[in-house]
Amino acid sequence: MQAVEITVRSPDSVTVTVNVNADQLTVNGGGLLYIITGVTFTLKDGVSTDFYWQAVRSKVGNIFELQGLGVNMNIRGGSFFNVNMKVNTGVTTCADQSAPYVAKLYNNITVDPGASLHTGVSSSFDLDIYGSIVNNGTISGANSELVLRGPALTNNSSITSNFRLDSVSNITGAGTFTGTTIIIDSNAYITLLSNITISPSSSFTINTNGILDLNSFTFTITSGTFVASAGSSVLNSGIFRTQGTVSMNIRGGSIFQTPLQINTGTTTLIDQNSPYIARIYGSLTIDNGATLFCGASLSFSLEAFGAVVNNGTISGTNSDFVLKDQVL
Repeated sequence: MQAVEITVRSPDSVTVTVNVNADQLTVNGGGLLYIITGVTFTLKDGVSTDFYWQAVRSKVGNIFELQGLGVNMNIRGGSFFNVNMKVNTGVTTCADQSAPYVAKLYNNITVDPGASLHTGVSSSFDLDIYGSIVNNGTISGANSELVLRGPALTNNSSITSNFRLDSVSNITGAGTFTGTTIIIDSNAYITLLSNITISPSSSFTINTNGILDLNSFTFTITSGTFVASAGSSVLNSGIFRTQGTVSMNIRGGSIFQTPLQINTGTTTLIDQNSPYIARIYGSLTIDNGATLFCGASLSFSLEAFGAVVNNGTISGTNSDFVLKDQVL
C-alpha cells in the first residue's frame, strides 16, 4: 500500500490490522480510518499533500508514523485526529491549509531524534496539541505557533517555533526554546519538573491568570523581555534566573513570589505602565559582575519585599530601589 493514492470516502470505514506503509492518503468528511491496538500505520513522503484529513467524523487510533524528507499533513477544521503520532524521520509539516488555519491533534505526539515537525509557513498557522508531547528532534515554524493544550511536554532537543501553553501542564527536559514568542495563557498552570532554559528572540509573557510554578527548580531566561501581566503569578521555591541582556516588565497586580537571581549581564526590571512601580516578593540576588537596572527616569521604582544580596551592581537613571524587607 505504497506509492498509491488512497481515499476513504463517507460513510466508509477502513480498519488497519497489520503494519503498513502508504502515501497520498485522503480521509473525506464522514470517513473513518481505524488502526487497531499494536499496529503502526506509516505515512511516507509522496507527491504534493501526503495526508488530507477532512471534516466531519474522521478519526484514527493507535500509532500513526511519519517518514520522509517532506511529508505534508492537511488537518482540516472539524476533523478528529485521535492517534498517537510519531514523526520518525525527515520533516513533517502539519497544518490546516484553510482558514482559520488551526490544525488540532487530540493524542500524544513524539518527534524522534533527527526528525522535524514543522507547524506552518507563516504567523497565520497554529498547531494545537491536546495530548502530551515528547520532542527528541526539532519542532519548528516560520512564525507559526505550537500550542500545548495537553498535560505534559518533554523537550529534550529544540523548539524553534513560537510556543503557547494553554492548559494545566508539566514541563521537563534539557532542550532549548528559541522561538520569537513564548506565552503562558490565561487558562494555564505550568509546573516545572526539571530545570528549564528559554531564549526567546522577542518575549516571554504570562497572561492574566496564568501561573508559572517553579516547583523547586531553576527557570532561566537568557534573552528578550519577560512580561508578568496583571493577575499573573510566578510561584513556589526554586529560582527565576536571568542571564545576558534581559528586560523584565513586572506589571502592577502581578505576583512575582519566587527567588530572583540576576546571574550574568544586565537585567532591566521595571513596570512599563503607570504608576511604574514594579514589585517582587521573593528574595533577590545579584551575582558578581551582574547588573540590575531599575529604570531610565525618576518615574520608575522597584520595590523588593524579600531579602536582598548584592554582589554585583544595582543601578538606575534617577529611578528608585526600595527595600521593603529588613535584610540587605
